[in-house]
Amino acid sequence: MGKQNYLANLLGVQRVDKHERYLGLPTYVGRSKTAAFNYLKEKLTKKVISWRATLLSGAELGDHPSFPWRSVWEARDVLMKGVRWQVRNGEDIDIWRDNWLFDSFPSSPCSPQPGDAPTKVSELILPGSRTWDEDKIAQWFASVDRELILKIPLSQHAPRDSAYYMARDISLGLVLAFPSIPDPYTRLWAALWKATVPNKVALQAWRSCVNILPTRHCLSTKGYVGDMVCPLCGSGIENNVHLFIHCNYAREVWAAANLPVPSMHVFVVKDYLLQLVGILSTEHFGKVLILLWAIWKNRNTQVWEGTKQHPCDAMLMAFGWLTEFQKANSCEKQSRVQRQG
Repeated sequence: MGKQNYLANLLGVQRVDKHERYLGLPTYVGRSKTAAFNYLKEKLTKKVISWRATLLSGAELGDHPSFPWRSVWEARDVLMKGVRWQVRNGEDIDIWRDNWLFDSFPSSPCSPQPGDAPTKVSELILPGSRTWDEDKIAQWFASVDRELILKIPLSQHAPRDSAYYMARDISLGLVLAFPSIPDPYTRLWAALWKATVPNKVALQAWRSCVNILPTRHCLSTKGYVGDMVCPLCGSGIENNVHLFIHCNYAREVWAAANLPVPSMHVFVVKDYLLQLVGILSTEHFGKVLILLWAIWKNRNTQVWEGTKQHPCDAMLMAFGWLTEFQKANSCEKQSRVQRQG
């Protein structure tokens, strides 16, 4: 004890008979284990409360959702379906702020807003004939926006624009009936993730379907102000639909592949792929996915290295890789069955 006091005085610390805890646990447990370990219960309770508060903010429905939370969750479709205005009379739509144009995804015009430009879509419509005022559109908008605007059909009855009514009708239906809204793309997602293709190929196709590939048009919505032209063909705005379907380079890749893919008027990539799932075999759908990957790969090498493969070479390379992958996958399955047997 004297040595302990001497060392404590020398080091300037206090001497204790015993430490209450070591590595978070009590060094001495008396007769009452409840009293000794009660602090652990308190700490765990605080952690659970903290975790519970964190989980309350999660975009998940849960196993036993409350009535208000289910209402909020189901109403998310209002946001998805009302994100783009459907033009009727145009009086409720702000030209420069609202999403009323549609290319690969809903957006407002990419043309800059002049100070004296019209502000409502109704100002771009000739009231007598219910047609677009092409002179005004040519005056205020860049060519890419002009094309998108003139593609929008106009109702002859000029009812109110539909985003509000869609939100109202869906909200009323959800509150009164809680309808089950099936995902129309369930079949596509199932085919996509079951396809015998490399994981990164399926993932790249999914990113294209949900419009998160960094095409130039997509990047422009996040602040990109550079060249918008497709790097593969040098014409047209680079978005998902153009890059994978309408681009001359992509068309040559599809032609070289000689797949039974019908020609369709496409506005959304995932709608196109959904139709292909219904008419193509599993083998051919896998080839479609690998060609999407090949087009995207050549797009990237063109952007970053200034080179791209000939469309025929791109097709052959993609199909060759797919064949090797499927053979390896088949051998692995056979080996697994033999080991289990």
